[in-house]
Amino acid sequence: MVLGLYLTWFTSPFGEILTIFTFITQGFASGDPDVDASAVRAFDSAGLEFAVAQSFAKNFGLYNERVGNLCIVFSDKEAGANLLSQLEGTV
Repeated sequence: MVLGLYLTWFTSPFGEILTIFTFITQGFASGDPDVDASAVRAFDSAGLEFAVAQSFAKNFGLYNERVGNLCIVFSDKEAGANLLSQLEGTV
């Protein structure tokens, strides 16, 4: 496992599993952001569904600012549209 990359698995009530990659120090773990992202690229190349949560606080020196993003990759457009609908209702 690459340092700075943590894996979490979420199981839905329907038995579906979603892998969540958590990047807290992308580029600082190995010194190369491309190397640190290799696991995420492998999941994408395999056509798997997953989420990536990234923190930019350390990368940009924005400590205690809680700056980051969440990217979710689905295998079909309908699942993505359903999630977008749910997120729009909560934001």
